[in-house]
Amino acid sequence: MKTDPAFSVSPAHPTGRIAPAVRHGVYWITFCGVLGAGCSEDSPWVETRHARIQGEHGVCAGLETYVDERIEVTADWFELEPGPKIDIYLGQSYVDEQQENYDYPIGGIASRRNGDVTVYARGYNLGHELVHAVRFSNGLVLPSLIDEGVAKLYDGGEFNGNGGGISYRIPEGATLPDDPHTATVGVAATFTGWLHETLPHEDFLRLVNDPDLNREYGAASNWERIEGATGMGKEVLEERWASEAQHYYSEVPRCRPERTHQLEVGEPLQIEDTVSCTDSPTTFGPYALLDDVVTTEQRLHCFPFDVPTSVRITASGPPGSELVFYRADSSCLTSTPRTEETDVKRIELGTTAEFVFGDCTWVGRVRSEPDTVGEVSITMVAIE
Repeated sequence: MKTDPAFSVSPAHPTGRIAPAVRHGVYWITFCGVLGAGCSEDSPWVETRHARIQGEHGVCAGLETYVDERIEVTADWFELEPGPKIDIYLGQSYVDEQQENYDYPIGGIASRRNGDVTVYARGYNLGHELVHAVRFSNGLVLPSLIDEGVAKLYDGGEFNGNGGGISYRIPEGATLPDDPHTATVGVAATFTGWLHETLPHEDFLRLVNDPDLNREYGAASNWERIEGATGMGKEVLEERWASEAQHYYSEVPRCRPERTHQLEVGEPLQIEDTVSCTDSPTTFGPYALLDDVVTTEQRLHCFPFDVPTSVRITASGPPGSELVFYRADSSCLTSTPRTEETDVKRIELGTTAEFVFGDCTWVGRVRSEPDTVGEVSITMVAIE
């Protein structure tokens, strides 16, 4: 049975102590923020295979590519089909319009009303909201203990501000909520991640794709469905989750395999890319960073290092663009304090620099102004 309406809300700062992850109420926006790439006075929408997108600062070609790719791979993870087209509003102003409906800071919303699915998101949490949206479009409106849990489990990958998942250490004496729909994000993420690790995959999918596990059916019904699917009563689930669950789960790698590179000492690695919001399928955005600077970003590249490594980098490309490297969360092999090895590294295109990369997985991205067009060439050499 499909139920309307349904809402999933992402807090602006997801921790284990925030308010419940879902609350009712939406104000519908029907205008385009700032006309830009793919946005016209006749129609503010940019239409793709699986979505209609409005961007506060326009819509880059790479955003169109990313949205369709993300919807398709999300459906594949859950063995579902992409549903009807999802309406996406990307930008801080769209999220701000929703804030009056909530008494805690929000980062994004996915909603389903009368069968129509809508997403309001900032750049960094678009992947998370699309997990909710794909499931909503298949009529799956599960309680937050599962719904928010699977969204956190699968929200990693490119353009996620924290790399995916959530780090939440279960406190001593922690309990699962009497109503599965009142779970906080930290509890939902660790509980669902633990179930994913513990149950056979077929049983896990049967649970998270159960249309009768529905937030509108009440606590007793939902716990009965969870207990039946897992073969464990609530007390057993609670005891095992509290004692066995890790503090971090994420099933989505930071970068796609074709953009993950292992540097070898003395062997140059060459990366070529094209920056063009209008035409390049690798240019994502545009959107505003925390300092309100509007930027585009290229699709990410990842570089795992097993030991601290010195790397010489030569980067050429459009003036004003920069190459930024930062550590993927929870990726370092040793627990080192913040040092030169672990700091963010920046290099302006058109220059050469040497950095020491700590034993972590590093994410590299090129940032540019929205109207920037040009070819980028990056050469990296690990130094003995």
